[in-house]
This record gives sequence, structure tokens and C-alpha cells, in this order.
Amino acid sequence: MNNNLHTNERRKWARDLYTRNNRNIPETAREVRVDEATVREWVRDGEWNTVRQSNSISKKTQLDLLYTITDDLTAKMKDGTATPKEVDLLLKYTAAIKNLDTENSIYSLIETAELFITWLYRRSIPMAQTFTRHFELFIKERKAA
Repeated sequence: MNNNLHTNERRKWARDLYTRNNRNIPETAREVRVDEATVREWVRDGEWNTVRQSNSISKKTQLDLLYTITDDLTAKMKDGTATPKEVDLLLKYTAAIKNLDTENSIYSLIETAELFITWLYRRSIPMAQTFTRHFELFIKERKAA
């Protein structure tokens, strides 16, 4: 951990830990080396719970849910208990998975980069900022291709 971080840098790091890595307030405070009260204030003032909630409806989360549902519906089809409505739902969910999954490779890259950036922030803020700028350009090019 870099002990020379300024308050704004600690706040950014704490935000990533809390919103993207689902750390609780005590864990975040310990890792960033600030008081829990400070993290609570940052969470409240920055509306981090809203950010955290929006992350929970990410494409990855949606895909995981759709895969679970389709597994259940497929099992019903295999044992012959699926209704026509459930078969129709399975087709719709499969199409939704296909639509979400085609973009999932980019989101997997982004999730990996976020983990790396969080790790890198602890070692070198300037390097993490430089990597982030280059990675954003990389993703824009991938989406355009």
C-alpha cells in the first residue's frame, strides 16, 4: 500500500473497493487506512450505494441469472414437464443470452482491467491513471471493430 496517497486518491481507491469489489465499510477503511466514519461519509456524500446497486444489474449478473433460469427450464423439458409457455420462455431467454453474451467478452476484459487497476492503484497512482487512459482507448477500438 502506498502511504503517500492524498485524500482524493484514497477516496477513489475506497470507492472502487466499496462499489466494484463489494467490500464493506470496515474492510474498505482498513485497506485504505482511513477511519470508518470517513468511509461512511464518502459513501453517503458520493451516493456509492447507488453505484454499487447499478453494478449488481450488470450484464454479467444478468447473464448468470439467465443461465440459472434456462438450466431449470431445460431440466423441465428433459423430464417432460415443461409447459408450452415455459418452452417459449426458454427460447426468449436463450435469445437474450445470445444478445448479452456477444458483448460479454468486452465486459470480461473490463472486469479484469478493473481488478488490475485496483491492484495498480496501491502501487502507483500515475501508472494506474496512464493504464486506465490506454485501456479506455483499447476498449473503444474493440467496440468499433
